[in-house]
Amino acid sequence: RCPVFTYDTQVKSYFPTSEEGLASQRARWEHGHLGVIVGEVPKYLVQAIISRNMLMFAQALDLMVPPLALLLMLILSFSLISLLFLLMSAYAKPFVISLLALALLGLGILIAWMFFAREIVSLRNLLLAPVVLLKKIPLYIKFVVSRQVDWVRSKRDQD
Repeated sequence: RCPVFTYDTQVKSYFPTSEEGLASQRARWEHGHLGVIVGEVPKYLVQAIISRNMLMFAQALDLMVPPLALLLMLILSFSLISLLFLLMSAYAKPFVISLLALALLGLGILIAWMFFAREIVSLRNLLLAPVVLLKKIPLYIKFVVSRQVDWVRSKRDQD
């Protein structure tokens, strides 16, 4: 069965403030998200196709979208690989497509920031996004090498 959206549902949580707590929370969230993409989405897609359930299919596609930092890293990696391919073969289509994807993602991030996040994320912090990407590389490597599967409570100030 597909999940049901309700307007009156609320989730209240206190986020950790220490670096250790934040890192633990991030690893749990992102490893969990990637675990769902790898472990559950293929089953949902197959089930949606077999049952011809377009809502389930749409939700599975939505679940396939990786965390923004990983999506950006994947597009940047594809851009670099396609640039090398362009330099070796003079075939430009993959590089042009990757640059278009990068530009559209950048534009989407900028528009989302302008309309919804300017009061939350400063322009300075937005411009520090490349630093955030570099800091996330070990998190994604750890997912491949030794994924966090057990739930570990993040340390909070009141603990």
